Amino acid sequence: MSRKRKSRKNNVKKRFKKSKLLNKSKYFFIFISIILFLIIIYFLLFRSSYFELKDVEILGEYPLNSQKIFKATSIEKNKSIWLFDLKKISEDVRNCYPEYRRIIVKRKLPHLLSFEFILRKPIAQIKSGRYFLVDQYGFILPRVKNVATVDLPIIEGIDAKLTGIKPAKQNESKALMNSLELLKTIKNSEDLDFKRLVSVDASDYKNLFFELNNGIIVKIGDCNFAQRIKKLNYVLKEIKGEDIAYIDLRFKDPVLSPR
Repeated sequence: MSRKRKSRKNNVKKRFKKSKLLNKSKYFFIFISIILFLIIIYFLLFRSSYFELKDVEILGEYPLNSQKIFKATSIEKNKSIWLFDLKKISEDVRNCYPEYRRIIVKRKLPHLLSFEFILRKPIAQIKSGRYFLVDQYGFILPRVKNVATVDLPIIEGIDAKLTGIKPAKQNESKALMNSLELLKTIKNSEDLDFKRLVSVDASDYKNLFFELNNGIIVKIGDCNFAQRIKKLNYVLKEIKGEDIAYIDLRFKDPVLSPR
């Protein structure tokens, strides 16, 4: 009986050892397979000619040509598209061409980089010696003009030197930010046509006023722009045909002054 028990124990031990070896072999095979798979993927993505950059795709408003893109960045043809840092490429191009608000760079399989250019759009022009175009975020566009741009309201009363206004730079001076907030409110409002706006005076940023294309001066202050523009719309309907010099919206009831 004891011999039979020993024999059974030995058989169980042998089976256990065999099973353990098989499991080790199985895991080792899986590990080697994963390593080989990763090596194949690496060579396919980064070393294979299949994903080498052949050209760039250019989309958007007034985009750059491919020559300028290659010059502004570190991208090279015949290099895998997976090796490029898309965020850095976008930043490099924007640093050279700040007139674009966004440049979206994407990989387009198998061998293209796609560039979508979104141009900054001026909402107004700052008059200070010359005319500085500015977008709704306070970014001063690169090109400074000697004459005013038609159909863009003029922001007056801001000294470019004192407020640090420079081409291709962001500016967050209080006078400019308040003026832009007013302009955006009017642009997004259904109560006043943006095209009626001629100029905004920001000499005192707490007491902004603007001129309409019929010569009326509107005093609006520095807050509650949407509410006051709505009130202005009502007043303008009521005074049709009257010769008004200015409308003051800073009080509960609008104050009107004839010419």
